[in-house]
Amino acid sequence: MSPEYRAYLLSPAWKKKSEARKKKDGYKCVICGSTKKLNVHHKTYKRVKTVKGKIVATERMSDLVTLCSECHRKVHRRYTRLERIQLFAYKAIFFVVLTITIILIIGR
Repeated sequence: MSPEYRAYLLSPAWKKKSEARKKKDGYKCVICGSTKKLNVHHKTYKRVKTVKGKIVATERMSDLVTLCSECHRKVHRRYTRLERIQLFAYKAIFFVVLTITIILIIGR
């Protein structure tokens, strides 16, 4: 987590947005229904950017979701695993394309 993003999560603007999201979700985790240790998770970071060393966040309520800390941890762990699988797939595809290109060049 970048220092800028960490500062944003401590800002009054984020506290207001996260409180509004928790209220909209009835102060419970949307996955398991727990009301303990609630966090607000960004489903996307498309509208959260760093500009000149500061976070500019224009996220929508639909970009956010209320999760308990346990479900939040599981969601992040799942994303990390998917990212590793995607990276492996991209590397494999790149290797195949590179190999075919070399074969075609050498075969001429």
